[in-house]
Amino acid sequence: MAAGALIGVDWGTTSLRAFLLDGDGAILDRREGPHGIMNVKDGGFAGVLSETIGPWLSAGAPPVLLSGMIGSQQGWVEAPYVEVPAGIADLASALVTVPFDDASVRLVAGLKDTSGTMADVVRAEEVQVLGAMTRLSIDKGRFLLPGTHSKWIEAEGGRIARFATYMTGEVYDVMRSHTLLGRMMQDGEMDVEAFHQGVSAGAEEGTPGALLHRFFGVRTAGLFGRCAPSGLADLLSGLLIGAELADQLRVDRGDVHIVASASLAKRYELAASHLGLKAHSVSADCVADGHVAIAKLAGII
Repeated sequence: MAAGALIGVDWGTTSLRAFLLDGDGAILDRREGPHGIMNVKDGGFAGVLSETIGPWLSAGAPPVLLSGMIGSQQGWVEAPYVEVPAGIADLASALVTVPFDDASVRLVAGLKDTSGTMADVVRAEEVQVLGAMTRLSIDKGRFLLPGTHSKWIEAEGGRIARFATYMTGEVYDVMRSHTLLGRMMQDGEMDVEAFHQGVSAGAEEGTPGALLHRFFGVRTAGLFGRCAPSGLADLLSGLLIGAELADQLRVDRGDVHIVASASLAKRYELAASHLGLKAHSVSADCVADGHVAIAKLAGII
């Protein structure tokens, strides 16, 4: 196996993705698995990294750049947050060294936005967005990164200017697993009609508390046969995503770039189209472009 110029690792809460990269950001090889920080016992992060990238290190010892929740208080080494606006140069100058015997390892700091009423933070998504801008050859735009905590990030002049987090995925999981609504739901193929119904309901005008009332409508839709049990989960999903998109549409109806795997982006693409929002998909692999860009400015490669 040829030695690469850099090993980039996107290390999150539930999963880990590692890339062997050349100097231009091309992916030579990859590893991924369910070794997120919550699944690593007794702080054994060094052992997980060795097992994951060991074959690449045996062919040489390129530098390693980590990003994501691995730099949080619950991770390997805590990397302080950098205040926005911030770009590649700001992250490159704030790298944190991680003790590791087999290679030189550095960690990318997260970002914080304390300009609003409520402070907000990101880890990993900042590298994906900066990588997406590098890949697309743009220096501004609005980006959506769906997941357990959905992130909306605005970039200007090649730097991340502001962002907002929505706990959409986590609320969905909790409501499906720990409420009466969830007990009525059955697994099945995606019910697009039920999903669109939920998106429309979630996006309706109303007071901030209206969504709490609409949640109960998922239960009554099942009780009165307005939605099949196999479609109730999609109705709930649409309700949450519709409310999230509507909140952003009140701020800006311009195009958005969705950075995610195809499966994760699908629901947001369907919801965006239903509400008249033009969305463009960007592969989540753009994180590799971000890793290489940061490494170059930091003088690592």
